Amino acid sequence: MSEGKSIRWIVIASMLFVAYLGWGFMAGSYAGSANADGVVIGRRGTAGLTLMASAIYSFIATSVMQLPAFFQVISWHFSHRIWLPILIVLAEIGIAVGGVGLKRLEENLSKPPKRRR
Repeated sequence: MSEGKSIRWIVIASMLFVAYLGWGFMAGSYAGSANADGVVIGRRGTAGLTLMASAIYSFIATSVMQLPAFFQVISWHFSHRIWLPILIVLAEIGIAVGGVGLKRLEENLSKPPKRRR
């Protein structure tokens, strides 16, 4: 494939994005349940875009603020909410398997077609 992003690049970027989303969900869950002081609440508005921007800000700020408590967040989820780390790992595996399948498809499509007799 001569133009565009490679499949490997797309798979790695997707896996990093899912890993960040997973960390953000776990950090927010931990901060909301373990200590309410760790949740960042932005300015709330009545408009849809303001509310969405506030939610995105809260998600990013909480995920960054909980980085020093990385091991506490992970251990708390393995003790209380094991389903969330399992779901994140399954999503990562799904992306990796999909990437392998796409790579095989790309190789098969790049070969010249076989002639039938």
